[in-house]
Amino acid sequence: MLRSSSRCTTLRSLGAIALLGALLGTVADAAAQASAARIERGRYLVEGILGCGNCHTPKTPQGEPIASRNLSGGTVTFSIPPFAGAASNITPDRETGIGRWSDEDIKRAIVEGKRPNHGRLANTDLAVVMATSFFKALTPSDLDAV
Repeated sequence: MLRSSSRCTTLRSLGAIALLGALLGTVADAAAQASAARIERGRYLVEGILGCGNCHTPKTPQGEPIASRNLSGGTVTFSIPPFAGAASNITPDRETGIGRWSDEDIKRAIVEGKRPNHGRLANTDLAVVMATSFFKALTPSDLDAV
């Protein structure tokens, strides 16, 4: 009888482990789907509604965006002698883009128009052409997606 009881306990334990594994797999799948949805939402906002590429993506002489340089900056956004402003590289490149910025740094830049407290031009204002007053309407979840 002891042997049968031990076997039942083992089977119950294996069943519980299998159930736990299935639940963890379901949770992991749901998390992966949520992450993919957030990335897709961010892409939709950046490349659509927010129009980030309008300034931050270089264009051909005909005004067509250069896809291979998407969001890499360099486009002159205003030129009022003696000043000219060029859009920054907002790709995740750690050397030339915003790859060293934290999520909070990026959110602050978007809604407050301030650079991070580190790096090039630390804690300075972004160009006045940055539509921060428009971007302040972004919800926290949309800012997270961006």
